[in-house]
Amino acid sequence: MLLKLRNLLFGLIIIAGVGYAVYFVFIIPAGFTDKEELINSYFTNIQSESLCEDHFNPETEDFCLNLQILIENRTLVVTTLTKDGDNYLATVSVDGVDNIFEISFIEVEVTGLKSFMNSTYYLIDLII
Repeated sequence: MLLKLRNLLFGLIIIAGVGYAVYFVFIIPAGFTDKEELINSYFTNIQSESLCEDHFNPETEDFCLNLQILIENRTLVVTTLTKDGDNYLATVSVDGVDNIFEISFIEVEVTGLKSFMNSTYYLIDLII
């Protein structure tokens, strides 16, 4: 009886491990699938070294680097996000002073097996 229970438990652990691996390989998105989540992540992780690679269009990464240098060592809080057509207007408190940024995006097509669950993800194109 104990041997059968052990084999059943071992089988369940293997099935759970395979399910977990399938999730990470095939289902988890390669980028941000929600624009608001992307904006919040950008301003929250403004000090990160991989910020521009993870959040910005590769063609406008230099703009990201310049903006990152300008607002490094400052306290940033996203207070409001407003949809404006395809763009967003983000009110961001920089050291207690509210600033409004217009943020535009690009859509990146997901290829391979991950495209079954998430066909596109977003990157920031410009922040004005």
